[in-house]
Amino acid sequence: MIPSGLFAWSVVCVRPVTTCRCAKCSSTGALPSSRAGCRVRWPSESLIDPVAPFALISDEDRAALPADVVDAYPLSQLQTGMLVEMLKAGDLHTYHNLTSFRIPDEHEFSLAALRQAVDIVAQRHDMLRTSMHLSGYSQPLQLVHETAEISVTMHDWRGLDAPELDRARREYAEQEWAAGFDLATAPLLRIAAQLEEEGAWRLTLSHCHAITEGWSYHSMLMEIQTCYRQLREGREPAVGEPLAVRYADFVAAELKSLADPEDRSFWQDVVAATPRCGSRRPGPTSTAATPNTTASTCRTTTWRRGCGVSPSRRRPR
Repeated sequence: MIPSGLFAWSVVCVRPVTTCRCAKCSSTGALPSSRAGCRVRWPSESLIDPVAPFALISDEDRAALPADVVDAYPLSQLQTGMLVEMLKAGDLHTYHNLTSFRIPDEHEFSLAALRQAVDIVAQRHDMLRTSMHLSGYSQPLQLVHETAEISVTMHDWRGLDAPELDRARREYAEQEWAAGFDLATAPLLRIAAQLEEEGAWRLTLSHCHAITEGWSYHSMLMEIQTCYRQLREGREPAVGEPLAVRYADFVAAELKSLADPEDRSFWQDVVAATPRCGSRRPGPTSTAATPNTTASTCRTTTWRRGCGVSPSRRRPR
């Protein structure tokens, strides 16, 4: 059932697509270690060689970069597709995601601590300081800036009755979608805290989907929340170790794979053997998850606007 209000539970459906290429499994497209005798195991550490900053772009493109850029590399295939769909969709705002988390908290909310926590997390993650450029260079690029100030705002909606709260949520969402994002200007993320009740508040992420996805933004949520609580309590935030793998490393691996005839042939065979959408041929089963929760402390709400559906047009089922 989807409620008529602005909020709807997120339900995740996952279909495995990663396959094993060892001799035991390559003929069946099995997942690693799913067949007896498979010699492939999920790695306990990254198998990707780190790539140096600017190593994936030409000297000409590097010379044309703004002075505050500390790294630049091509957009991934998926990112490029997302951006094209975003620009094509117009007022539907495809891939502009609004996701809200209810944070149980008995202490007084501190906007200053949240802003400082977001700044600390942004310095650790390149993608929170990234702009995206489909033109202007010899190929589509993403630029990592030295700094990027993420907007962090607060809305005090305590005391509103149910219809007023619903209206406030709708107006906030419509304003976010109307504001959109300038892809060429970092950051591609805005954050808001909504105070709706005593003993809890909402942390809402408004972001371009091309900079993050489900796994990443849940990880980011926990980093922000942990850092926020430490700062609010007057403690020094425990900043994590420098990341061993950056998104640039994935892009380098993707480019290497795209240029490898063996990889291309393998994936062409995988695609050819995969049933088309709507086919009832046997295949990997989908796994439906329960409504998202994060470390049993946050309740997730996803505000969706895409495929021609906006919250104001939703009806109960």
